[in-house]
Amino acid sequence: MNTVKNKYRGTTNYVHVLAALVRAAQYRGVTTYQDIAVIMGLPMKGSHMGAELGWVLGEIAEDEVRASRPMLSAVAVGVSGKPGPGFFDLDRELGKLGKAESDQEFWRNERDAAYEAWKRPLAAATDGRARHIRDKGFDNQYYRDLIVQIIREHQPVPREEIDTLLLDKLPEILSPEQKRRKIHNLLMTLSGKEHRIRNAGSRRYSQWVLVADSETPASTKNKEEQSP
Repeated sequence: MNTVKNKYRGTTNYVHVLAALVRAAQYRGVTTYQDIAVIMGLPMKGSHMGAELGWVLGEIAEDEVRASRPMLSAVAVGVSGKPGPGFFDLDRELGKLGKAESDQEFWRNERDAAYEAWKRPLAAATDGRARHIRDKGFDNQYYRDLIVQIIREHQPVPREEIDTLLLDKLPEILSPEQKRRKIHNLLMTLSGKEHRIRNAGSRRYSQWVLVADSETPASTKNKEEQSP
């Protein structure tokens, strides 16, 4: 009998979330609760988001333990960079968390065990590539497309939610202030030169939405229509 009752098992959401967790573990990284919310089409915050994420992550974690593997949900974290309390509650229900082990110690050990269980073949070569990606990051078009995707699915989107989505994906060599400045520049490009989004809120409390076709300058639309 399952500790976590069936809800997402056998669904595409389960498979998509599982794939995101496996991918994070293969590259010895993490994925955020906000990333998973986007995958599932959930709000970026709130009790409903928390309940549904807890459910699908609980199902995956229990299924992994039954398959004699570590709890893969250890690679899913909140804005603090650590799992929420539900992760540790399930650990205890499944009998994984020992009395002599602190919550944080258990999480780090379980996360590292998941990395080992899901490591890619030829890890020595791929580890160097993953390190390079974490240091250099992706190109700006990747980040701009990611911003547009989250706005399309959840508009209006405040700046803090865009920060939450992107901060852990930007190069690790950047300071927190440099990361926020980069996000600002990405938003300015999207709202200015590319005219794909606009701020429907105030300068202090931004609310980003997509630009409607009727708002797109004719020169921009003509250029898009001529593009292959």
